[in-house]
Amino acid sequence: IRDLDGAQKSIDIASFEIDLDPVVDALIRAAQRGVQVRVATDSENYETPDDPNGVLRRLKDGGVQVSLENAAGYMHNKFYIIDEKVLWTGSWNLTVNDTYRNNNNTMRLTDAKLIANYKKRMDEFMAGRFHGSANKTVPNPTVTEAGGVTIENYFSPTGGGKQAIQKRLEAAQKSIKVLAFSFTDDDQAKAILDKAKKGVKVQGVFEQRNAQGSGAEYPTFKNAGLDVLTDGNCYTMHHKVYIIDDKTVITGSYNFSSNADKDNDENLLIIDDPNLAKLYSQEFDRVYQQAKNPKCGS
Repeated sequence: IRDLDGAQKSIDIASFEIDLDPVVDALIRAAQRGVQVRVATDSENYETPDDPNGVLRRLKDGGVQVSLENAAGYMHNKFYIIDEKVLWTGSWNLTVNDTYRNNNNTMRLTDAKLIANYKKRMDEFMAGRFHGSANKTVPNPTVTEAGGVTIENYFSPTGGGKQAIQKRLEAAQKSIKVLAFSFTDDDQAKAILDKAKKGVKVQGVFEQRNAQGSGAEYPTFKNAGLDVLTDGNCYTMHHKVYIIDDKTVITGSYNFSSNADKDNDENLLIIDDPNLAKLYSQEFDRVYQQAKNPKCGS
C-alpha cells in the first residue's frame, strides 16, 4: 500500500483474484489523483463482476482500467508493477485469505530489465491477449545483479518454464526442498526420484487438500520413502517453491503441473542467490515444522 500510495505515473496489477479492500481503496485513490491504474484478473473469481458492490465495479467506477480473462485456462499471475520501478511477484494474490491465512511468498524487486519483461506481459493482458494468443518471449530472459546473482524469467503457457525447472532439478547435487500447493508433473517427479536414488537429500511439504488428488505425486514420493509431509496450515499452503543445493530459488505463480505449463498464464523466476535461498530455507523449515506439529489457530 505504501508503494501504491507513492505511485506517480502508473500501477499495473495482474492478480488471479482481488478482494483485499485496503488495496482496492489504494488503487482507486491512485486513479483519482491521475495515476494510470490497470488491472488484469480472472473472471473465475467474480460471479457478478458488474454488481454495484463488487470489486471490479468499484475499480471501474473509480477510474481503473480492467481487463478480464474469461476463456479456458486461468490468468493465474500475481505480479504488481509501480511506476515501472518496483515489481512485486510471487505466490501471493491480493486477497484476505492469501494475506492473513495462507502460506505465501512474495518479493519486491527493482531491476529495470526484469520489470520490462513483466510490463510487456501486462500490455498484452490489457489488449485482451491471454494464454496462447500472447507472445511468451521476454526482452530480458536472464538478468545479472550485483554480486553475481542471476535471475531467469519465464512466462506460461509454453514459455520454457517447465524445461528450465527440469534442467535445474536434474543438475541438483546435494539437496532439493519443495513447497507445493499442487504437484502433478510426472517429469519433475521422476527427476526428484532419480536424484534421491543418487543420494540427493529431498524434503517436501505439500498442500493437504491436493496431496491425494488426481495425478498428485505426493503418494509416489511417500511410497518411495522420501521425507515428505502434508501441510499443517488449517487453511492453505499456497507456496510454489523449490530450493536447490541451498543456492537456487524457484518461485512464482507457477504450480508444478501440466496446467501451469500448457494452459494458464503464469510467471516464474529462477534465482541463483545463496542469501535468498537461506531466507526461503527458513520459511521451508517453518512450514515443515508446522506440518510435523499442526496446531490450528496458532
